[in-house]
Amino acid sequence: MNIDILETELASHPDRVYVSNLLDGLRNGFDTGISPLPQISVEYDNLATAKKNSKFVLAELKKEVQKGFLIGPFRKSPFAVYRVNPLGVATRKFSKKQRLIVDCSWPHIDNNALVSDADQASLNNLISKEDFSLKYVKFDDALDVIKKFGPGCKLSKSDICDAFKIMPLRSDLVRFYGVKFQDKYFFFTKLVFGCRSSPKIFNMLSEAINYIATVNYGIPVVLHILDDFLTIDPPELEAERSLAILTHIFNRLCIPWHPVKTMGPAFTMVWLGLEIDTIAGEVRLDAQKLSQINCVIDNIIIGRAVQSVTSSPS
Repeated sequence: MNIDILETELASHPDRVYVSNLLDGLRNGFDTGISPLPQISVEYDNLATAKKNSKFVLAELKKEVQKGFLIGPFRKSPFAVYRVNPLGVATRKFSKKQRLIVDCSWPHIDNNALVSDADQASLNNLISKEDFSLKYVKFDDALDVIKKFGPGCKLSKSDICDAFKIMPLRSDLVRFYGVKFQDKYFFFTKLVFGCRSSPKIFNMLSEAINYIATVNYGIPVVLHILDDFLTIDPPELEAERSLAILTHIFNRLCIPWHPVKTMGPAFTMVWLGLEIDTIAGEVRLDAQKLSQINCVIDNIIIGRAVQSVTSSPS
């Protein structure tokens, strides 16, 4: 990321404390809020899903190392005091797409409150929920803008690649974001997906992009939820300009974005799982979601029918 250009773009931002914290974090690493710091080393076993999908886990760890998000593998920990958190694999129900996860809430004691014994608590237990709470944009916020602009306003969207992982960890905290697989140690150097404070910290960057896009470059409306950005233009404006500017900002700041997931401008757009139609003035489920719901309903009906048959007296 080009932090110097980001600093220039934020020169007129009214909240100088926020700007200073963002720039300092990008240059020197972010404090994830662990308090107090653990004083002894702890290693937790991986989840069953990771053990079951060992080839996938190894491939993902290799990718993370190549991208600079992880350091390793190490035969033994390079840190005197460290933490190994459980690895797991999450599989999406319909697409079957897999994702590597780090369970920063292990052990699962009570993740809604802080635990005084840092050596027995999960990392998320040691991070203040209040300090890192985040209020997200609501779907209705987009609808309010569309109603204001009127029928025929145009929508565009884009999102950032590897969102959390472009934000560096403070070097002295890297030792607590370790994982272990097949007797090899790895440590994250970037924000970890699964850490309580990661969304709030990453959102600092998203807020900066939002400010730059609207104040510096004049895009009428930009809404974001973490790495997912939506632009809304009135019918009378050239909406192509807004999308071009948004991607220009990403490129200028050297922030990776998804060309495949960049869409628009269009009158119809799926955002946050729902399809918005600004011409018809409708919000609906898209064809893929309807197909998935019908599949679930069919499975329930078939399951009940089979259960009825098997439980009937002969």
